[in-house]
Amino acid sequence: MKKGFFGSGYLMVVAGLTATVIAIFADAIGIGGSGFGLDQLAGVILGLFALSAGLVELYVANKTKIARVLAGIYVSGVLFMGLIPNHFDDSQVQLFWDAQTLFSRDFFINTIGFILIGYLFMLSVENEKTDRGIQHLLKNALLVLLAGAALSLFIEVAQYFLIPGRVASSADVVANTFGTMVGVFLYAFRLPCPQRTSPLDISSDSDSGNTSH
Repeated sequence: MKKGFFGSGYLMVVAGLTATVIAIFADAIGIGGSGFGLDQLAGVILGLFALSAGLVELYVANKTKIARVLAGIYVSGVLFMGLIPNHFDDSQVQLFWDAQTLFSRDFFINTIGFILIGYLFMLSVENEKTDRGIQHLLKNALLVLLAGAALSLFIEVAQYFLIPGRVASSADVVANTFGTMVGVFLYAFRLPCPQRTSPLDISSDSDSGNTSH
């Protein structure tokens, strides 16, 4: 009996659909402020990207090219959101963070936003034509994790030195790196599940058995 895999593609499709629906109806079910605002729009975009990533993983033949396009668009959006000026007078920096910062809404958002960074980057560097051995997977996971951390560090340094009104925070780097790691783990998730043997497989097995006699 052959084995299939229930994995990250299905999880991303379910997560993307759920996030999109919740974001669209957030105001109706009492989440967020009155009216369809930027938070809801960000949730819809995030959900649609997650849905697209899952569909690419499940159904697209050449995953890496499409994943790189999605990753490029998503990273461009992250850079835009991270580097636009704010309406404060002076930039600040928060080098240290405490438990209250760790469990804050901002920390949660920064973690969620980088989950797709980890997932799409893994999908972009993994080649479906090569053997996905554990060493190959770990090497790519480390590279993706470093890339996510470097992207976050670049944004925070730019906020401190170049972007007026933005608050550079070490907690954001930790949250972004953690989100990237979650995305890597989501990509690597594979749960074996049995598949029924097709009639063609049965006949081919019996024929091989007959020829051996």
